[in-house]
Amino acid sequence: MARLRSFVALAAMLSGALQVAALWLLPTTMTQLLVALCGAFYLLLALGLFGVSRFSLFLGIVAPGLRAWFGLWPLPIEVWEQLRILVDCAIALGCIPVLWSSLRPDFQHGRGDSEQTHGDSRA
Repeated sequence: MARLRSFVALAAMLSGALQVAALWLLPTTMTQLLVALCGAFYLLLALGLFGVSRFSLFLGIVAPGLRAWFGLWPLPIEVWEQLRILVDCAIALGCIPVLWSSLRPDFQHGRGDSEQTHGDSRA
């Protein structure tokens, strides 16, 4: 699950960086500023996803999921909009199994997948 969480964090970071970078590529409008603001939120979300917090996983499901569902602040280029929605869905769907596995009673923060599945090597 650590690899999936890292992949989701990397996707959120890349999506946020591209949404902010769109300020330099597209004409500046109020909609474009809101897209960049969401991109800044995605960058902060990526920082949280690189950690161990369950709250960032919850936000990783809710925020991109709602944004993909409602199409908030659409980009003026259709291909970019479809790509953004696809990445939003990948982030939301990728956070679900990680959050689900963190709710198990035997889940321990800070331990890798290999130690959880193969046991402790000191025993």
